[in-house]
Amino acid sequence: MVAAGPKEKIDKPEGWEIPGAITKHVVLDPGIAYTTADVLMFAGTNPVGLGAMLTATGIAATLKTAAVLQPSWLDKHPRFKQFVFDDRTPLRAGALALLVVAGATVASGAWLPAAASFLFAAANFTLAESISKKHIADVKDKPAAVPKKGLARAAEIVATIFKRPDIYLNAGFALAGLMAGGAALFILPVVAVAFVIGVKNSIQNRPEHEGHPKLLTGGAAAAFAGIGQTNGHGLIAGAHLLNAVVLAEMERRITPGGAKQIFKNVLTAPLKLLGFGKDKAVVAEQKPGVTPVVTATPLPVVAVNSNLRIPGPEVKPADLDKVDLQQVFALKAKITPPTPANENLQPAAEAIQPPEHGNRPPKIAAP
Repeated sequence: MVAAGPKEKIDKPEGWEIPGAITKHVVLDPGIAYTTADVLMFAGTNPVGLGAMLTATGIAATLKTAAVLQPSWLDKHPRFKQFVFDDRTPLRAGALALLVVAGATVASGAWLPAAASFLFAAANFTLAESISKKHIADVKDKPAAVPKKGLARAAEIVATIFKRPDIYLNAGFALAGLMAGGAALFILPVVAVAFVIGVKNSIQNRPEHEGHPKLLTGGAAAAFAGIGQTNGHGLIAGAHLLNAVVLAEMERRITPGGAKQIFKNVLTAPLKLLGFGKDKAVVAEQKPGVTPVVTATPLPVVAVNSNLRIPGPEVKPADLDKVDLQQVFALKAKITPPTPANENLQPAAEAIQPPEHGNRPPKIAAP
């Protein structure tokens, strides 16, 4: 199982920093914690599963400790060092152990635990890809792809569904919940909703964290923990409780914005279902036949300068003696006097009876 890809960058601790680094990167590693939950799951029910998961947990913890301490002998084995620093290794080790458990359980005739082990193995492999740092960075920087149509789109949807962990994770938890007790049937609708959200995200080409299906599955796991404790299955209850914490951490890792964004989405989800909290422009785009109203920005009013004069033609200084400036700047257009507003005005008296020439006094009208 040679890994060539995502590596978790860990600063080498020294002295008093070592215990904190081991706690952070080994004890709290979601892959190791997830494998530890399987140890508790099989501790009281399946000796083969217990041995396999203990082995996987020990190998994963040893390799992760080597990645934290970074001994000098790793530099002499570059391929092994690459494998050690791959942040997918703990979950992959747990997946291989679960495959061993599934095979041994099928041989004994216990089909329910065998099916759950196989589904969890497939979930581990796909979860290792989803939460790896390189995968998260690639998805963030990935350009928008050209949408496909027809059979190509159908094949893409099927491939996306089986590449993502939600289908295996929720199906496995449904079977594991039945192992916790019959009351788990009341929690299965929550698992079914998480399953539908995961499939819907794949069909609509949405990110894996949309709707937070892993958080719903983690909530169902917490409910399974309570059911297992009520029925006297303390180890199984502990396994489900640990799974709930791990799934919440995995959802935090793959969600842009982390826990803060998850809390915001959870709090605003009921409001969005009721139609609140949506942008008006977005609502208008979603409704067919509704055109968003766009307010036009008024153009600035430019004042007209009535005293603006049109410049005359340019004349070179050397040609001033040769050009008749009066002719150049003469007005070419005849200015027409404005028409009076009232056309019914009577003409002036001088226009009707022009004055006589000379100094003779005017005639006096007869009485």
